[in-house]
Amino acid sequence: MKIGAITYEVVQVARPPIVDRRECTGSIDYEQARIELLNDRCQGQMEQTLWHEILHGIACDRDIDGLFGQCDDDHERWLDALAAGLHAFVVDNGLKFPTQG
Repeated sequence: MKIGAITYEVVQVARPPIVDRRECTGSIDYEQARIELLNDRCQGQMEQTLWHEILHGIACDRDIDGLFGQCDDDHERWLDALAAGLHAFVVDNGLKFPTQG
């Protein structure tokens, strides 16, 4: 999956990714160009988590993290809400999800 000029490997993992010493349902590693998704969720939840990580990637790529404030709990909730909205838009309109051919 490509975000800006970087192609990220998207992998499903059995153990929760750790970000800032907390277990998460997904993570993005900018240096390794890797997105990890916890695979103990239903497909829709994993897709929504992927949207969340994509939004992190876009914010980093476009250097707009500062517009949203620090990456704190409020920032994460805002990204969760936007990711849920994007996921619903794709599903409700019969569009293909980014990882689908």
